Amino acid sequence: MHRFRTLAAAALVSAAGTLYAVQATPQQPQQAPEPPANPQLEAKPAAAASALSAEALPTLSETVGLLAGLQLYQTYLNVGMLADARAEGLYEASELAQLLGSVVVPLDTVDKQLAKVAALKGLSKDDAAAIARMRKIAGHLKQQGKSLQAFWDTGVEDHGKKYEEARQAAWADLDALLELSPKVGAAPEPKPAGKK
Repeated sequence: MHRFRTLAAAALVSAAGTLYAVQATPQQPQQAPEPPANPQLEAKPAAAASALSAEALPTLSETVGLLAGLQLYQTYLNVGMLADARAEGLYEASELAQLLGSVVVPLDTVDKQLAKVAALKGLSKDDAAAIARMRKIAGHLKQQGKSLQAFWDTGVEDHGKKYEEARQAAWADLDALLELSPKVGAAPEPKPAGKK
């Protein structure tokens, strides 16, 4: 258990450091991209461009789905680690509130971007269903974070229950989306160290 807490604390510090570095990095003005060196690439017909998009859409939607799903899973883990850190008294309440906000607030942007992806023409029914599920998970995670902060602020048990309900709902949907639960018989049990 101590090893898990150490790993959890290291992951939490790593995630917080990454987030701080991203937020603290000054935004550089975007420069116009260089024109292609090959003039034939400059003037592609619209039909060729849309054909390329149609060919690339499955790969693009799969990649976006994977990255979004993993981000949601990481958010789920981070919220849980913050709850554990508070229960163990590892950080000041103000630090935890700031970290929780930094984990939960970006979910609004994730949801907006997923809505844009859902509006793309040519998505398969499976892709559309996966995006809808990810948006639902983002909602569960926002509720989980909101309820956790309310519980921390007030100590009212109802907020703790709402946190737990949202946590369980998020896990069920994340597990179904990303197949996170170990499958029986999927891999042999590891052998104890030193035995052959």
